[in-house]
Amino acid sequence: KEYCEQNNIPFIFEPYNGGAICTDKNDLQLAFSTNDMPVKFQKVISDRLVNWLKLNVSKNISTDGNDILIENKKVVGFGRYTLENGMTLLVVQISFVVDLDFIRNVTNKEIKKIPVGINEYNLNISRNDLIWEVLKWLY
Repeated sequence: KEYCEQNNIPFIFEPYNGGAICTDKNDLQLAFSTNDMPVKFQKVISDRLVNWLKLNVSKNISTDGNDILIENKKVVGFGRYTLENGMTLLVVQISFVVDLDFIRNVTNKEIKKIPVGINEYNLNISRNDLIWEVLKWLY
């Protein structure tokens, strides 16, 4: 928070599990909020993203906890939080371009999974491509 304030970087607090999500105009963050969200909902979104990444970016996709990895580097992270009233917030961070120095300045946790952007593997994929894909899932 202090680094962001000193450098005029906007930030918001989202009460999900995990650490900070560092995102910018190149990335895509999806947020779902509903009462009594089934745990399976996150798995469905994760499975769809894994399949899309395998078809469009790399065959070397794996999952580790709440993260989707390409060649063991983090490209997608999930955060989930359920409030006392049963409302659940599910946030999905999909990185297209990563500024590792920025992430190191913003977070105070050790980076265990090196973040990487989708565009390091396929420059022809844009965030608009993924937005349209997600819209297909919702219809």
